[in-house]
Amino acid sequence: MVEEIKSYDILRRTMLITDDDAAFRSTLQSVFAPAGFHTLLARCGWEAVETVRRHFINILIMDMNMPDLTGLETFHLIRQIRENVPCVFVSADPDSFLALRRNLKPDELFTHLEKPVDLKMLRRVVRELLLQRLKTPR
Repeated sequence: MVEEIKSYDILRRTMLITDDDAAFRSTLQSVFAPAGFHTLLARCGWEAVETVRRHFINILIMDMNMPDLTGLETFHLIRQIRENVPCVFVSADPDSFLALRRNLKPDELFTHLEKPVDLKMLRRVVRELLLQRLKTPR
């Protein structure tokens, strides 16, 4: 059963961090929570999809390589629920980003960063994607 989206989720910046590495999730949460983000965490693709069904997500940070679904597969499923959510894909394997160029449209709001992630760069990328999202018609 799908829960209703909580109205307070719509009123604040909510980020979903999806990565099978618990330490990485925790690090990102410690970076973005003090910056005013309500941060939700998912260990795998299916958990991310279920989280998006329950919460209004403003931005995703998604690992490309997870045990159940790839970041790209997860993103496609999430886009069926929340059409215009921007995403930052991260991966230690730079070759995994080739799939993004082949399978995502140029007008979709996404970017990718290689692990280990430069946290300053990640904060800047998140800010830029959120600003782009505000300018994009729904």
